[in-house]
Amino acid sequence: MAATVQLRITYGAAPGTVEEKHALNIPLLSSDVGADGVNPSDHPIQIPSQVGETNYSYERYIQFYVADIDTSLHINNIRFFTDSTELIPGSTLYAQVKSKDSYTAPVDTDEAGSTVAEGSIVPTTEAEAVSITVPDDGNLTTGEYSNFLVLQLALPYGSTNSGGSTNIYFVYDEVA
Repeated sequence: MAATVQLRITYGAAPGTVEEKHALNIPLLSSDVGADGVNPSDHPIQIPSQVGETNYSYERYIQFYVADIDTSLHINNIRFFTDSTELIPGSTLYAQVKSKDSYTAPVDTDEAGSTVAEGSIVPTTEAEAVSITVPDDGNLTTGEYSNFLVLQLALPYGSTNSGGSTNIYFVYDEVA
């Protein structure tokens, strides 16, 4: 039987509020709020009104969690990629992997330490997939978390206000 895995979002002041996600609906918003039951139109990222300005979503901290390993030995080699880095025309999606013990309250800026300042543009193919490095021996079993994948959207002047979405894929190896 296959292991049961979940995506968990952490938000708010440290140590953070953890929210379990069963579906991949992870909105990038202008507020640091959970994702369950949130209407993205209530927390829009405004398009800047002046050339050279950029507005940012709050960082979104995501972890891979093994709820039940079942008959498998462990899960490892967890990676992610998307099918687009441009959720909204003109925007850029940034990502950073942070240690599972490094959660800090999310920010909506590009200051030092933020995902935009320290991260990179996300990969768009499985061949380019970025590892969400797993601590210690690289293997996760029941009740264990991966490191954080932190996403942040940059919306510069000239972006269009057409909304948008992208698929985020998580792939991993399950060792029986």
